[in-house]
Amino acid sequence: MDETPISMIAIRDPITSGRISMIMRQRGWASKIIGDDNDILGQYLNLRPRVTFLGLEVGSSTGEIVALRIKEVDSQARIVFVSSRSKSDLVRQASYSVGAVGALSTPVLASDIEEAWPKIMGVVPNAPGLAALEPRDPPISNILPLPPEPSQFVSTAPTQPNLPSPPIHPPVRSKRRGRLWIIFGLVALAISGSIAYYMTF
Repeated sequence: MDETPISMIAIRDPITSGRISMIMRQRGWASKIIGDDNDILGQYLNLRPRVTFLGLEVGSSTGEIVALRIKEVDSQARIVFVSSRSKSDLVRQASYSVGAVGALSTPVLASDIEEAWPKIMGVVPNAPGLAALEPRDPPISNILPLPPEPSQFVSTAPTQPNLPSPPIHPPVRSKRRGRLWIIFGLVALAISGSIAYYMTF
């Protein structure tokens, strides 16, 4: 069984938001109205809607900037601008900048969405406005932890247990000297004994 597709509606006018939600419900879609929320990008990332309806002024920013932030994280986002007919020129510029898939004028009718539906669900255009979009503040590189300094690296090699020191043997040369003195002493005793023996006769 297929999941129900979801649309996100971020428009200041609650009447227009409610009308679009009702039309999408008639098409078998679920809708999430977030009104004038400042964290529209966060709402988008949590919801991951298949279509997003945006007003030209949402939250504390413009609809164009919000749409570009969405396109920055999802190049295939389907953005539909909704505004009054008096702002058609602004909508045209914003639609090209963000690669919108459609633009609707208030009051929105079911026939308007029906007529625009093939384009809304068609190929998603590129967003040339991303090239001029200012980087996020703070940059992503400042969010990631910095690598530790070389002096902070701690050796993970296992420490060797304290082993007893090997016994220190006396030099072989001193042993040889002691043996030579013993031999000389024995020879001297033998000679003196022989001399004493012959002197007794």
